Amino acid sequence: MYIDYMTDFNSAVLIYASIVLLNFIVAAILYTKSSNRLHRQLCIVWLSTGFALFIQGVFSSSIAAILVSLIANFIHSLSLLNLMVILNGIPSLWRRFTLIFIMAYIPAIYFYVNGYIFSVIALFPVVAVALPLYYAGIKSLYLKNLEKSLSMKCLSISYLLFALHYMDFPFVRMNPELSLFGFSLGVMIIFSISLFSLSCAVETIIKEKNKQIQAQLENKIKEQQPFVNEFKFASDLQQQFMPKLLPKVKNYQFEHEYMPAKQVSGDFFDVHVFGKDVLGFIIFDVMGKGLPSSFITIKLHTLFHSVSKENLSAKGMLNFLNKEISVLDVKMKISVCFYMQLNIKTNTITYADTGMGVCYLIRNGTLIELREGGGFPLGGLKDAEYTDATLNIDIGDTILVGTDGIVDMQTHTDKIKYGEARLKTFLKNRDWNANTSLSTALLDELKMYTNDTKFTNINDDITWFTIKRLG
Repeated sequence: MYIDYMTDFNSAVLIYASIVLLNFIVAAILYTKSSNRLHRQLCIVWLSTGFALFIQGVFSSSIAAILVSLIANFIHSLSLLNLMVILNGIPSLWRRFTLIFIMAYIPAIYFYVNGYIFSVIALFPVVAVALPLYYAGIKSLYLKNLEKSLSMKCLSISYLLFALHYMDFPFVRMNPELSLFGFSLGVMIIFSISLFSLSCAVETIIKEKNKQIQAQLENKIKEQQPFVNEFKFASDLQQQFMPKLLPKVKNYQFEHEYMPAKQVSGDFFDVHVFGKDVLGFIIFDVMGKGLPSSFITIKLHTLFHSVSKENLSAKGMLNFLNKEISVLDVKMKISVCFYMQLNIKTNTITYADTGMGVCYLIRNGTLIELREGGGFPLGGLKDAEYTDATLNIDIGDTILVGTDGIVDMQTHTDKIKYGEARLKTFLKNRDWNANTSLSTALLDELKMYTNDTKFTNINDDITWFTIKRLG
C-alpha cells in the first residue's frame, strides 16, 4: 500500500515539475526575445514555483521544517501577486502581506511550543500565504474600468482556487492519502494557471503592440499635419476657382459635375461669358492626380481668365495656353484640354480638343464625336499649332464633354471598367424625352454600375459638363 502511495505521489511530483519546467522555458524564451517586466515576472513565477516545490520536499521531516517551508510558498504567492499587478495594474500591497505573514508566525510558534496539533499550528501561516492570492483574484475579478478577457477571468478564478487549496494544507498535510489528493489538486490548479497566465501575457503583448502602433500612427499624423494643411489649402483654393453657378441662358440648359479622386484634383472646369452672345467652356485633365497636378490646374485657370476679355478663338485659346504651360519647369504639366465657345445667337459651337476622354454631341440618339479641331496635349510641344471646328446646334441636341475618369469607373468587386462602349450604349438608348437631365441620368448610371452611391471608391478624377438646347 505504501509502495503504491509513493508511486502515485512521485508521478504527481514529476507532472508538477514538468509543468513548472516547461513554463519556465517558455517564459525564458519570451524574455530573451523581449526583455520586458512581464516576461521577467513570468520567469520569476515559475522559478519560485519550482523553488517552493523543492523546499517542500526537503523540509518535510518535522512540523518545524514544514513551517519553514511555508516561507517558499509565501514567496511564490507574492510572485503570482506581482504578475497580476503587471497584467491588471492592481495595487501590490506586498509590504502589508509580508507583515501579516511575519505576524502569523507568532501564534504558530506559540501553538508549536505548547504542543498543539499540526492543523492549529499551521493555520495562521497558511492563511497568510493564501491572502495575496485571494486579494489578486478578487481584485482582478471586480476591478472597475478594466476590460477583462475570458483568459483573465479564468486566471483570477485559478488564483482563488489556489488560495482555497492552501486552506486544506493544515488538515491534509499529515495524512498520506489526503496529502496525495491535495497535491494532485494543486497540480491541476498550477496547470490552469500556466495556461491562462501565458494566454493573458500574449493578450497583454498584443495590446502593447497595438498601443505602439497607435502611437506611431499618431506621430505620423502629427508629422504629416503640415502636408495635410497644404493639401487643404490647395483644395480650398481649387474649390474657390470652380464655378458655383452656371450662367442661365434662354433656350439652353447647362450642368456640370466635379468629383476628385483625392483631396485635390488634376481635373478642372470653368466657364466665362464674352459679351451678350458667347460663352466659353473649358475643361482640363492634367496628367496625374493629387497636389502637383492641382497646381497646374490652378495655373491654367489663371491663364484662362487672364485672356477672358480678349475673346480668343478656340484654337487661339489653346495656342496661348500651350505656350505658357510649355515654359514651366515642372514634370507633370502635360494636360488634355477641351475648349468650346457657344454662340447663343447663331446656335453654333466652335471647339478645339487635345484628347479629352469624352466629347460627344448627341442628336436624335446618334453620337457625333467632337474631334475635328484641336491638336497635341498642352505642355507637350511648345510650338504646337491648333485648329478648331464649328458645328450647328439643333433643338434637342445635347453635348457631353468630360474627362476619362467617367469611362475609368470600376466595379467594386472585380474592378471592371465602365468603358467607352458601355457609355455609348447608355447615350444611344436613354430616353431623351424624359424629364431627367443627362447629367443626373449619367450620375445614376455610374452609381448603379459601381454600386457606390457616394462615389467613395473612384480611382480617377471625374469632371464633365453638359449643354442642351431647349428651343
